Amino acid sequence: SMNPPASGQETPETTIMVAGEVTGFEEVATMEVVVNGAAYQMAPCAAFKQKMPIVPGRNTLQGRAKLKDGRVVQSAVVQVKYTQSAANKYRFTLRWPTAKTDVDLRLVGPKGNACAYNNKHTSFAELDKDVIDEGFGPENIFIKQLTDPSTYKVRVNYYGDRNDREHKVPSTAAEVLFFVDNKLEKSWTGHLGSVGAWWDVYSFTFGITVEIKPPAKTRVHVGETLQLAAAIKDL
Repeated sequence: SMNPPASGQETPETTIMVAGEVTGFEEVATMEVVVNGAAYQMAPCAAFKQKMPIVPGRNTLQGRAKLKDGRVVQSAVVQVKYTQSAANKYRFTLRWPTAKTDVDLRLVGPKGNACAYNNKHTSFAELDKDVIDEGFGPENIFIKQLTDPSTYKVRVNYYGDRNDREHKVPSTAAEVLFFVDNKLEKSWTGHLGSVGAWWDVYSFTFGITVEIKPPAKTRVHVGETLQLAAAIKDL
């Protein structure tokens, strides 16, 4: 049985606590919680309590277990609505299907400055939290204001595996979603083959950068160069 909040509940949080009890778990081969069609794997156990990532709007949750004899049993489907603040217009969300794994999202901006777990608040973006022990995510980076012309890169790193020796996760899938005004605009799926692996998800360029190199034997006054660069930047 699965015991999430009552079906139809609304929440402003990006995660929701799901608890469950598994009768006769010794007969369970694999178990998972399915959120919006994505399966989040869990080690077979008699009882569990786990935060699960949800997205803006309506979400469906269901517990599912495959028994050693091949049968599949599952709980009733529960619906939960996530209502997010309209202030966060642009958002990248990272989620992954493995428990007790640490996967990190980062947005690299001007001069290599990155919004990440060790630098959550930058001039251009903000990371809401670093999911370290529980796994699954989500981690969200909200774009605040892009002012410096640069190429921005969205990257994901499989930082660590906190499972015990019997349940180590050598690799994990991951998904990044991009929302505008809480509406899903684009998504990417990838695979991180080992702890320490990187996934270069997406890059985009903001503004125009200009480097002026005058021809040989030609003098360019600094003031004129700065005015030209400023004019192009303002286009």
